[in-house]
Amino acid sequence: MNLRPYQIAALHRVREAVRSGHRRIAMISPTGSGKTVMFSSVIRDAYARGNPCLVMAHRGELIDQTVEKLAAFDVPCGVIMGSDHRTDSTWPVQVATTQTLHRRMARRPPARVIVYDEAHHALAKSNKEILDAYPDAIVLGVTATPWRQGRLKLDTLFTASVLVATPAELMQQGYLCGYEAFAYAAPDTSHVRTVAGEFHQGELDAVCRDSAIIGNIVTEYATHARGRKAIVFPASVAHSRELVAAFRAVGINAAHLDANTPRSERREIIEKYRAGWIAALSSVAVLSEGFDVPDAEVCILARPTKSLGLHMQCIGRVLRPAQGKVRALIHDHGENLIRNGLPDEERDWSLGATSQLSIAKCRCTKCGYVCPSWTADGKCSKCGEQMVSMRCSACGKLKPRAAKFLGDADPCRCVAPADRSGPDQIEDSVRIALEEIRARRIAAGFAAEKLTLEDIRRIKDASSEDKAAEFKRLLAVTESKGYQRGWASHQYRAIFGVWPRFGEGVLDSVPAAREPFIPLARLRS
Repeated sequence: MNLRPYQIAALHRVREAVRSGHRRIAMISPTGSGKTVMFSSVIRDAYARGNPCLVMAHRGELIDQTVEKLAAFDVPCGVIMGSDHRTDSTWPVQVATTQTLHRRMARRPPARVIVYDEAHHALAKSNKEILDAYPDAIVLGVTATPWRQGRLKLDTLFTASVLVATPAELMQQGYLCGYEAFAYAAPDTSHVRTVAGEFHQGELDAVCRDSAIIGNIVTEYATHARGRKAIVFPASVAHSRELVAAFRAVGINAAHLDANTPRSERREIIEKYRAGWIAALSSVAVLSEGFDVPDAEVCILARPTKSLGLHMQCIGRVLRPAQGKVRALIHDHGENLIRNGLPDEERDWSLGATSQLSIAKCRCTKCGYVCPSWTADGKCSKCGEQMVSMRCSACGKLKPRAAKFLGDADPCRCVAPADRSGPDQIEDSVRIALEEIRARRIAAGFAAEKLTLEDIRRIKDASSEDKAAEFKRLLAVTESKGYQRGWASHQYRAIFGVWPRFGEGVLDSVPAAREPFIPLARLRS
């Protein structure tokens, strides 16, 4: 298998780092640049010299991909992954999932050369323990995204790094395709907490599952990209399933998969997607790494994220060139392009880098098109309308999410969130902030983030008859279970935010509800 010129140059720099005495080297290789091919070449050379080798990855798909590439380099290998049928400890090259390898540390294979695929995961405690068990091995960590959200950066583990190429360079050379990017309506994250540098998962899920947002995601794809293979990145498994249902409702064949989807079923879904039977594939934590379908054209960012690494991994899935593919299309429904930047802009790729933006971006007030910087006349290159800056020209800071952008003439004046309007507002949509959700979940022992926005709307629109029927049902449960009467009142207050108070005869005239108003299993913390 022939290597590309930039791949040959990068591997030469890796060897120079080894000769300089470095034992742990990170190779930063953008999505679509052929990192598996490059490290397979490293393993082939080490194998030819009689060195035992180990390739580590955290997912089965990455293991399968590595085994396939090693075979193309005529390198036989054993697999250490659960009860995989390819297990064979006699081969000097072993490919292992980090989970299985950590469980079998007492029987770990020998290795003088270790490749850690998706090395941005290497700082996890169990993964560091594996690497520490090989103090004399040369470790090559390979990643497309070196930025980490936490306090620890990759420079605490690796002593040298090699940048293979930047996405911009690969686009210029034709190894990645160009793209068009559009920012659409996004959920209001102004009340969503940040935990360890990322949006709180439960709270983010609550705001992303707004039916208006879901409808907008499907509508924009159906209007501008129908018939083109799309990869959808949702906030949660439930959000993904709701999106798939919405796509199917308008005649677009879509499918969902996640980490719990059986591997055989996962393979079948992906093969149908490759063959074109599935138009939109939605997934949580499966397709953002190690997923290679070059003719996928549309990246739908259906969730906001503060993680530059996740942002770049998602977009990278659609930047591989393919026959008949001219440009990729990015549909951003989470303001991620504004928050995290465009895939080919200049960045700090060093091991200790943070995910700060380096250049301003602009968005068209009419069509939502996002471009890296101002055009000469300030007009959208797509439709000719005036562009709106997303970065303050006076202080350089991004303007707040919950603001109406006023342009450079008024760089820092923003209207209040309640008065927000403009291209990021969905007409006739109902937005319910997390504070309102929490206000309705005041009873101890319940978690606000367990409620969907549809639940909140039901609570908000409940009639007095609905409330009476639910309380009467709760009283019946109290009696059948032998609970104290106060249990029903507390459950009622947990749902509706007030204590039950009904006039004389009201409960007598209303039949008890047959089903819980809100399933208790969803409410429990």
